[in-house]
Amino acid sequence: QKYDGVVTCFLVDAVSQVEDLIAAIHGSLRPGGLWLNIGPLQYHEHAAVALPLDLLLDAVRAEGFEVETVEHLPPVAYRSPRDAVGMRPMLYRPVRWMARKM
Repeated sequence: QKYDGVVTCFLVDAVSQVEDLIAAIHGSLRPGGLWLNIGPLQYHEHAAVALPLDLLLDAVRAEGFEVETVEHLPPVAYRSPRDAVGMRPMLYRPVRWMARKM
């Protein structure tokens, strides 16, 4: 089944093979379909490759997408549930971008 749009939130940096994710999203969209992504690029330890934003967007383009918008959002603080007193917050710097399947 093909879709008109896919939204991913805090996912790109959580998968082990980001290239496989890009290909799967491309395969799930109809021509002209939109992929909206929002989230940071603070890759988890199991990621095979940790691409910076420019190289990630190059990989998205190479898969057959046209990147239409890229927006850096304000930082977001996060505190782990294991950090009960909030002494070690993390700071995420999310990016929102939209790409259209060509």
